[in-house]
Amino acid sequence: TLKVNYKNFRIMIIDDASTDSTALELERLENDLPELEVIYLKENNGKANVLNYAMSKIESKYFLCLDSDAELAVNALEEFNIFMKTSDVEYSAITGNPKLKEGNFNTTRTIQQLEYRSIIGMIKRAQVYLLDNIMTVSGVCTIYKIEDVLKVGGFKSTVAAEDIQLSWDLERANMRLTYVPNAILYMNSPVSIYGLLK
Repeated sequence: TLKVNYKNFRIMIIDDASTDSTALELERLENDLPELEVIYLKENNGKANVLNYAMSKIESKYFLCLDSDAELAVNALEEFNIFMKTSDVEYSAITGNPKLKEGNFNTTRTIQQLEYRSIIGMIKRAQVYLLDNIMTVSGVCTIYKIEDVLKVGGFKSTVAAEDIQLSWDLERANMRLTYVPNAILYMNSPVSIYGLLK
């Protein structure tokens, strides 16, 4: 079972024509999680195109995009929900607070931890405080308003960082982005310099 204290959600995983054991693992998960829907694509389309395809299959107003190497904290969905219910603004994108999973901290992991706490955490807090907006979302965990994403043409497959490009597209259309520091997620991280560079 999933370790989240929020009930009103559905999970969609799209297998983008993987060539490893992903499909077998997803079949096992489908049997264990009733809230999970898996879609198997016959050819690889790339992340941006898969996200656009996913939006055509989602019936809700919002969707949360979560990287496969990330894990939501138990209360993350509830924190997003509380924020959205109490905010006076209807944001186009709301990003969470990524942290490294617990484990042995060597020099490589410490550098990454500092990056997430300072560059991501402090800067996003400052942008919310000073601008009431953030410059870019963290693609690792963001809630998007589907209608607004479609208005700006969806995720672009022609760029390396589709989350940053979408952030800029939304801002150019005068749409608002924000950061919820209490919506925490935990990420796997490389433990070697080689792994980090790769």
